[in-house]
Amino acid sequence: MNDDEFKTASQMIINKTNYLIDLMHRHRLKRPLILLNWNTLTGDTFITNGEYFRGGIIIEQLLKLSSKVEGIGYWLNYDLHVSHCKNERDYMNSIELFHQYNGKRPVYFTALLFNKLTSNILYSDDTCIVTGTDSNFQILLYDAKHFNPYLALDNQMNMRATEMIHLNINALEEGMYKIKHFTLDKENGALFNLWRKHHTIHGMDKDSIDYVNRMSFPKLEVYDIDITDTLALNIKMITNGIHLIEVKRYPSS
Repeated sequence: MNDDEFKTASQMIINKTNYLIDLMHRHRLKRPLILLNWNTLTGDTFITNGEYFRGGIIIEQLLKLSSKVEGIGYWLNYDLHVSHCKNERDYMNSIELFHQYNGKRPVYFTALLFNKLTSNILYSDDTCIVTGTDSNFQILLYDAKHFNPYLALDNQMNMRATEMIHLNINALEEGMYKIKHFTLDKENGALFNLWRKHHTIHGMDKDSIDYVNRMSFPKLEVYDIDITDTLALNIKMITNGIHLIEVKRYPSS
């Protein structure tokens, strides 16, 4: 697959949605669109699909689709999803919210963080969107790198693909602010690696299931900070990671 073909494949859902919207417009059809079975670029086996963390790619697709469709659907869980698939390849064409034993997949948390954004957009570019108001806003930073999923099997890839982002937010009103910082990436909230580590030839017992489900959550940091003008943030971004920072000014006493 050459570069142009790869780029087209990575945006297949967007391209198909745009084609359908254009087709409906030409035939003067006005109907709400709801996306049901869909997926991003992913691996073609359960292993490559699990190792290929795609949180940032899914956020990218959600942001592009949100203004085009009325709703976006997911399969509820792994067992229900598999029971309606003809084969492994068919399984890769859509996404479920829960894996086995009610473990939350990263797409569950991706949707959760996405829904924390408000409808009032203050700023937007290819890797960032800011919503809210001057005194209560949400910053969503994401990395969306489309690459061959088999490269995700390289254990050193996370280290090579980590970058530090230094973010300064200027001209804030002076006062005390509450900061909440959610991190969803392959080190924080990725179910698959923990699941594999605790899965034996006889499956997982209750202790293992409870532990994996308890530990497979995004990282959360919460703190207060006194700001006179500028908020400085240092963010460790891993390939296809997501960071949501909520900034809320306390009322003046």
